[in-house]
Amino acid sequence: MHEEIKTGVVERVREFNRFYTRVIGLHDRYVLSSPFSLSEARVLYEVGHQQKCTAKSLMTQLGLDAGYLSRMIRKFETQGLLSRVRSDKDGRLFFLKLTSQGRKALDVLEQKLNREISRRIKNVPEAEQLKMSVAMATIQETLGVRDPDTVYIRPYRSGELGYISWRHSELYREEYGFGDTFEFYLLEGMYKFLNECQGKGEVWVLDHFGQVVGSIAIVETDPDTAQLRWFLIEPEFRSMGFGKQLMDKCISYCSERKYHKVFLWTVKELDAARHLYEKYDFSITETKEHFLWGKDIVEERWDLALG
Repeated sequence: MHEEIKTGVVERVREFNRFYTRVIGLHDRYVLSSPFSLSEARVLYEVGHQQKCTAKSLMTQLGLDAGYLSRMIRKFETQGLLSRVRSDKDGRLFFLKLTSQGRKALDVLEQKLNREISRRIKNVPEAEQLKMSVAMATIQETLGVRDPDTVYIRPYRSGELGYISWRHSELYREEYGFGDTFEFYLLEGMYKFLNECQGKGEVWVLDHFGQVVGSIAIVETDPDTAQLRWFLIEPEFRSMGFGKQLMDKCISYCSERKYHKVFLWTVKELDAARHLYEKYDFSITETKEHFLWGKDIVEERWDLALG
């Protein structure tokens, strides 16, 4: 069964590769009727966009043979597209730079690619364009490295609290064994926030190409006090600094609102979150041991006094 699934995935990837190269014209010898092959176009792009590009970095990033790349660099030099500049710190090291002619050639190629892609998607509805963009980012990041610059913090939008509740319920079930009653606890708090606390708090989410991949909230409990709630980051986006960014957003918001104190409730099992709370000078002020959400847990209240 495993081999059948694996073979199916391989065939699907190959089918997509054939489709995509046909769509953007990479089945031709030259990219979009330009004078450059696909490999040559990639080298021009990397040289034009890297700060300190070397032949070694090109071989690593593009997987090119050293001899093939060397011949290509000499060809570009002969055509006046590229030059080599000796490093001031290491006389054996040369950086590759586009000449003004090379820059113009790259600009023309990128404009052609942009026009071709725009032509392909101009009749695709905006919502479908977003879905396509998310799918492409997922492929790139699954097979490569996740780019933190594709994630940003924004206020939540109508309808997203339900999604946040669902993801909390799913992840806390998978990671900590919480039962179904945990969802009722989440929804009860969110209902109260929407019904009674408008203007007395805020919810922020981590946005990755329109998809919510994390959340945090501040809810006012009295004019001097706020509660930090619904703090979650999807597993694949953890250990990238987003927890600190969300905490900074909350603390800054509370300072602006001149709250005297911020508190939160968590459970003893959440080691990573507890470590982050300690970094922000929260301290445990109360504990409760009881059977809740389908299991025995130790609840902890953490407080932070604001200057």
